[in-house]
Amino acid sequence: AQMLEATYNSVHSSFRAVLSVADHFSKLRQQLVKILRSFMMLGIGHRVFERLWNCLATSSTPHEAVQNVQTAAWQMANPAGPQDLWPFVTFLLVACAGPYFIYKMFPDVKEEDEREYDGVDHDTATVLYPYRAINPDEVSVAAESQVILHLPPAAHNPRLDPR
Repeated sequence: AQMLEATYNSVHSSFRAVLSVADHFSKLRQQLVKILRSFMMLGIGHRVFERLWNCLATSSTPHEAVQNVQTAAWQMANPAGPQDLWPFVTFLLVACAGPYFIYKMFPDVKEEDEREYDGVDHDTATVLYPYRAINPDEVSVAAESQVILHLPPAAHNPRLDPR
């Protein structure tokens, strides 16, 4: 019994050690991501400052400087121009038109749980024999009376014949 308990404790502590190492790796990853983000922001700031400096250095009047800054900002925001619109349009066509065409190609495919709905969610039946309730949860029914039956779909009840 002591040997079994010692084995359990060693496996448990080994498992905890593995979880601890995994936790440390996730924390290390988060720290590296923060460092890389800060370097990336420094690089972006450097590029913006460099372009702004070049725009101001090449202009002779304040109006020309503002115009150069606006042009440089537009070029930084849209480096490729309108020719990069086709991936977005292709994605929209595939995402929106694809399911529509599949629906049109296979109109008769239905889910297993679906059954035809004719506007009536119940069936009616005529009672052949009278029934007198024995328990308070039951209902007494006279012969030749009409009752409404709420049946599950035929897929859920194989004893029912489909209509």
